[in-house]
Amino acid sequence: MLPTLEQLAAVYAGRAKIVKVEMDKNQQTVMAWKVRAAPTLLLFKNGAVQATHVGMASKAQLANLIEAVL
Repeated sequence: MLPTLEQLAAVYAGRAKIVKVEMDKNQQTVMAWKVRAAPTLLLFKNGAVQATHVGMASKAQLANLIEAVL
């Protein structure tokens, strides 16, 4: 799913920031946000989680999630 997220990062540049967090290297962050599976996408706006998606998703599905939060 990383290539798809990289494409979406380019599409939404300046409107949204897409960040990859490696679960193994960032256990405190994983625990703080209660992430239990990979991939998990958390969409934030103004510091609060606005949407969550667990599991694989198509580019269109991810774009729809992003658009809903913007």
